[in-house]
Amino acid sequence: MKKAAKGKKPAAAKKGALARRDTPVDVVPVAHVPVPHVTAPRPLGPPKVETSELALRSETIEAAYETWQEHREHHRAALTRLEEERRKLEQQGEFVLGAVRAARDASGPQGEGNGAALAAASPLDAYLTESSQKLEQAKRELEAAASASAAKWEETFARIRAEVRVRVQRQLALVKPRLVLRVRALAGDKRILHVDRPGPDEAVLLCFLFTGRLPSRYGYLFDDSTDDLRESPPTLYAEEGVLPAHVRPDAHALEQLLETKTEALPLKGMLPMRLPSLLRLIERGPIMEAEVADGVGFRNVLSRDEAERIAGQLLKMKLEGWIQLDLLAE
Repeated sequence: MKKAAKGKKPAAAKKGALARRDTPVDVVPVAHVPVPHVTAPRPLGPPKVETSELALRSETIEAAYETWQEHREHHRAALTRLEEERRKLEQQGEFVLGAVRAARDASGPQGEGNGAALAAASPLDAYLTESSQKLEQAKRELEAAASASAAKWEETFARIRAEVRVRVQRQLALVKPRLVLRVRALAGDKRILHVDRPGPDEAVLLCFLFTGRLPSRYGYLFDDSTDDLRESPPTLYAEEGVLPAHVRPDAHALEQLLETKTEALPLKGMLPMRLPSLLRLIERGPIMEAEVADGVGFRNVLSRDEAERIAGQLLKMKLEGWIQLDLLAE
């Protein structure tokens, strides 16, 4: 038996021939292509809130509205995450299709003829099918999570609105909001009506008395901000079902909004009422000016009869014990 040469190691025994590689070298390995999956933070639902927790913070109307606004901001953040996740899934789907096209292009002219391209088609098609199925599954999971989240949000907002309503009704049982109506006579027997702007609590109470609904925000009557300096400030917030394009409603659109069955009105800088025709008190700094619906627009110069009907309706509410009213001539 011969000894191995000094300084050399015996050659390792062969374990068998390497398996044949049928997949072309240029084909992208399946394991290296990302698989679609849901990455949105969980939960998309609202933070837990109980009526007892609201009471612990404060029994005031303002405190309840603060909770409402906090949850509204959480909700907007959740919707943003949801849309971002939908966008990511669409991008993943586009990337998978692009990767498959690139792999097929790479295995074409540089491959070993049509046989190599056909051999590559099978794993690529299998990968595309598998990835498409996973993508659709991820989309179904996301939409299921979104649906469950929407139900939880609606339940939470309903609980908060109910608490706000209870506090408003409790306040109305103790305090009657005061209105100071000022009548200004113009030439031609015309009138302009001004109302001293009430405080934030009273503004909420008056909205509830005039419309039967809650304003969506506590300081709605003090907000004269605008998103476009070329136009008058919007009279609605883009919430509670109102789209950003509809925040400056004409008389017909405002009438339709008041006829809806929603529990809250996204009013901003105005207070509507019916006498029975549509009227709005529009914020003008420390006062509000009465405007009646006139076609699709509003008119602030009133006839004597119109002014008296408005004053008469408010006087009726005073006599029924709903409000306090002062009538002043300027």
